[in-house]
Amino acid sequence: MGKNWDWKTWGDEGGGYANVAPWYGGAMRRNPKLKVFMAGGWYEAGHMMYLNRAALDKLTDDVRHFVKAAAPGASE
Repeated sequence: MGKNWDWKTWGDEGGGYANVAPWYGGAMRRNPKLKVFMAGGWYEAGHMMYLNRAALDKLTDDVRHFVKAAAPGASE
């Protein structure tokens, strides 16, 4: 990405992070049954939880639970 990335596309003039929340929010409003798993910031290792074994194990369990719960036929 670096200096050639058009950050304005994401609504951030200052070159910060790509905020995709508006797109997720819009998609979730259009499809109330849409399931979205967002993990950043919820683990002791921050956004690089895959580098910390305990955090990776927790993430793995959380994703497994999310997928099972979101699968067709799962109770809502």
